[in-house]
Amino acid sequence: MKNKLLRVPLVSLVAGLILSAIEHNVVLRMVKDSTEWTLKMGDTVYYFSLVLCVVLFIAAGLFCFKDMTKKEIAKSASLVVLYQIIVLVAEQLFQMFASYSITFMYLFVPVSLYTTLYQMLLKNLPLSSFILIIPSMFTPYLFILFGNKDVEKLKTEMKSTDTAQ
Repeated sequence: MKNKLLRVPLVSLVAGLILSAIEHNVVLRMVKDSTEWTLKMGDTVYYFSLVLCVVLFIAAGLFCFKDMTKKEIAKSASLVVLYQIIVLVAEQLFQMFASYSITFMYLFVPVSLYTTLYQMLLKNLPLSSFILIIPSMFTPYLFILFGNKDVEKLKTEMKSTDTAQ
């Protein structure tokens, strides 16, 4: 991919679509033979989603960001963070005016990989949801862990190794 600035947003969108599709299938299978939704079903979906998010995050990090510097990943992740802030503010404004559109469900798909952290914090910490949303909004920056310090140095090393052979 030539434009590295869009890498984190595209990875987030693809991961969000995969996560949403799998979660919906899990829920459909769970309610197929049931007439009611139970807390145990909700917990099962939550833990399944948590594991799936971790797997998707690590896989994306290992396969999509190895040719990017940490600085490039940070710039790219900033686009996702900005998007998440805009959608969250819009959602809150719509709720203030007693209106909520199903559109927000679709607008949050690209960041659903990161909202799992929010769900985990909300489930385990007795703090306000507005305080807990802040760490999850900056989760895309964790992709920096998969970046290289200096890609040019890496390319030079690879060329010298190829030449030596």
